[in-house]
Parts: sequence; C-alpha cells; structure tokens
Amino acid sequence: MNHDLYFIPILFEALDKPDIGVSLRRAFHDIVARRSDPRFTEGYRQFLAFMQTVFQHEAEIKDDSVSWEPGELLDELRALPEARDVWSSVRVEREEDEREDTFDFILRREGGNDQALSISRSIGGGSFRDISEGRYELSLASGRVIWESLLEKQDLLVVYAFPGRPLRVAADTGTASEEATREVRLLKGEVRMRVFPGTRSGRMEIELCLL
Repeated sequence: MNHDLYFIPILFEALDKPDIGVSLRRAFHDIVARRSDPRFTEGYRQFLAFMQTVFQHEAEIKDDSVSWEPGELLDELRALPEARDVWSSVRVEREEDEREDTFDFILRREGGNDQALSISRSIGGGSFRDISEGRYELSLASGRVIWESLLEKQDLLVVYAFPGRPLRVAADTGTASEEATREVRLLKGEVRMRVFPGTRSGRMEIELCLL
C-alpha cells in the first residue's frame, strides 16, 4: 500500500457502491480515522489537500508537495452533488472529536501572569515551566478550579528540596531533579499533577491518565 495515497482506493471503492451518500460517509470516516497513525500522517495531509481541490472551481494544484494529479477521481467527486455535504458533515464531526480529545489547563499565580497548556490524548502530557514561589491555582478552560496551593522554595528549588545531594542538571530540560516534590491526582484520577524542582525555578508536569 502507498500510505501517502491511501485515501484514493478507499474513495474509488465508495464510488462503486449503489448508495453513494452512505458509502462516501463511511469512506471519509475510514480515511479520517487513520490520521493518528504515523504511517498515514503524510497521506492524510495529501487527502486534505485533495478535498480542498475537489471543491475549488479550478483543478489547478498550487501545492507542489502533493503527489497526486487531478483525474478521474477528482472529476467524479465534483460531479456528485452530495459529496460536498457529506464531507462538510464529516469535517464538523472530526473537529468536534478533536476538541473533545484536547484538554486545556490554565495555571494562575497570585499577582502574576497566567500560563495556558493544551494537551491532546495522543500526546498525553505537558509542562508549565519557570514556576517561582507563590500561591497557584490550576483550572480548566471552563474556569473550574481543580487544584490550588502555595508552592515554596522547598517545592521548586533543588538545593532546598534535597539539601546535601549532588546537583546534576538534565541538559535537555534544565531540571535538576526527576524526583517530584509534589504529586496529586485530580479529576478522580484522570489527571496527575507533579512538581519538579530546578536550579532557579520549578516545573509543573500535567499528565492525562485516561483509559
């Protein structure tokens, strides 16, 4: 299988079915469902470029990076009045699914600036960096506060968190310790929050623990 053009045989097969509307919807869902598979990342990008071209008035392709050419498949889809409606419907469903698969967090420091963090299910985690002493609250984008506490130097600076230990700083993160000073399970265990001390500031790591 040519993974970069995986969508073409799926669409041709759908066009051979008697109920075009139903078969196209299934085909689009099948194509979209593979977008999270690394093998189909480039193919999915090619598919989106293809669909954009389908609904343009001209068949000219302006993106030199696509590997397909206008032809029978493009012409057949353009000739189907239901194709645009079906794809628009699937695209809306896809965008809703992607929003549901992304979790937005806001970390607010009393008297300081807010930090925002978006974490998708596929990535699973992320970090707030440059955490200094102060009172913090962690909330969802909806405004719901899920954690609040005072973070002190014993939480954020390795020399106070682990006095007497040799200082070994990780070159890639600047973190002086991979041992957390705080660990809390939030939202009935669906989110794990950990605080790691550094040499000058701390890091708060958010991890999704969803099934």
